[in-house]
Amino acid sequence: MNIFSKTIVIYLSFFSLSTFAAEKTVNLSVYIAKKTDSSEISIEVDNKYHLAFYNKDKDYPTFDDVNMTFTVTAPLSSPDMYSIVLNDMSNNCNGVQIDNVVSELDGNDFPEGDIQNFTFDVASPVERSKHHQFTLSFPHIPQTDKVLNCTGHVAVKVEATI
Repeated sequence: MNIFSKTIVIYLSFFSLSTFAAEKTVNLSVYIAKKTDSSEISIEVDNKYHLAFYNKDKDYPTFDDVNMTFTVTAPLSSPDMYSIVLNDMSNNCNGVQIDNVVSELDGNDFPEGDIQNFTFDVASPVERSKHHQFTLSFPHIPQTDKVLNCTGHVAVKVEATI
């Protein structure tokens, strides 16, 4: 059994609001770092930048969910099955870890270390693919009278099994 892998690393940066602000649009950037090149599998991101809105009108003020879409593709000659692993996820504000950030893949819980298996569902004359949505949901992040510098990253690995 041979494993080919690529790693997608998503770095998110955002700033929370002071108590004097009502709503702020924040640009999030996504950076894809492919640690290994493979002709057997690839990850393509639909959108490099995402917006996060701080929503003070929720039951608990926090950022709205961040939805990131990507497509896994492979040549027709590659295996039908592949897996996605959430290798690492870290989020903090002013250096303090934010606990209870929920991650989902295609609407299913996807905690750090979890492995989900998939079969490609779309085939063209030269390749097969499957579209995915990765979602981050944030816990209560209260407004403060100080600016918070909040950052995080997520590392996802995709493996095709031969």
